[in-house]
Amino acid sequence: MAFSKELAAEAISALLGFRVTALSGNAHPGVTTDQIVTLPVFHHFTMLAFRSCSYCTIRNEPLPKIKRTVCFRNFTGKKFSITDDFKEDDLVKRIENEFGIQSQNLQILSPSCMSYKVRPIDIAEPNTICRIDVDNHYYCYDTQKAMFIKDDDFFSHQFNYDFTRIRDTQKFYRGGEEYARPGGWYRYAFRVLGVYKCPPNDKWLGLVGRPSPCESAPDEWPVSYHGTKRDLQTNAGVQAESRIGSFGPGVYSTPFLSCAQRFSETRGGKFRASDGKQYLVAVQNRLCKENRTTVPKFETFDDDYYITPEDEDTPGKLGTRPYGLLLKLCS
Repeated sequence: MAFSKELAAEAISALLGFRVTALSGNAHPGVTTDQIVTLPVFHHFTMLAFRSCSYCTIRNEPLPKIKRTVCFRNFTGKKFSITDDFKEDDLVKRIENEFGIQSQNLQILSPSCMSYKVRPIDIAEPNTICRIDVDNHYYCYDTQKAMFIKDDDFFSHQFNYDFTRIRDTQKFYRGGEEYARPGGWYRYAFRVLGVYKCPPNDKWLGLVGRPSPCESAPDEWPVSYHGTKRDLQTNAGVQAESRIGSFGPGVYSTPFLSCAQRFSETRGGKFRASDGKQYLVAVQNRLCKENRTTVPKFETFDDDYYITPEDEDTPGKLGTRPYGLLLKLCS
């Protein structure tokens, strides 16, 4: 499987839940900045953390309760926050003013702690009452605008790797822990070099000082995976089962790609590409083990799960970072 920017864009579309097209070069007549999905925003969207299930209800009359903050974002990095006693009409007007999205074209992707799904909230319908988790972030986009990714800003082609024929007979280590390479998959490498400031010099990727391909580099982070789709992103893909919330808030992933693959397979994480073939999509991550909690398989009744905080790129607030998009051709 060779790199194809069209196929990569179709995989990104499957994760986001709406169609994006890949652009190359710098000249894109007619395309505005609010039509470009940036890599940091994509990372945040796919790394949405499970939070507490504290809900408020949006309606035309605010509920009497303690004020808390709800954050709304668009896919180009802009965001705003409001208190949770807002009226529905006020929210629509604020979104129109902040993001320039008319109410009839508005779709909000909402991580629901009740169903563990990202689902559209239709607040444009009359008398709609929506349940909002005040601890989460919500994403807004304009259904009438074409959305794009800049291929050169999204991917680092020199780090793409074809694992489709790999069947390892020796052990590999990353971050001082055993690393199960994604045999049978093709990795499209995200452009993450220089994106994060902490730790310095991209040490988390282990690009310098590796004694051999099988060994760990100094200060690098271990690898994890999540299998996800547009309605399974609340807790990084292994979060679809009802027991997930009981393990606490945070970003969920697993050291076992086979576990992530099961969620892609059984929860509809397949997509049919324009070439007529079906693919599975998963994400390869690195995570800060100092801030990681491991939930062992005797508790999950599955494989081990990892839980980290959302990554804020500051000391003490480091978490899980995607660095590769994995695709597997379905047989």
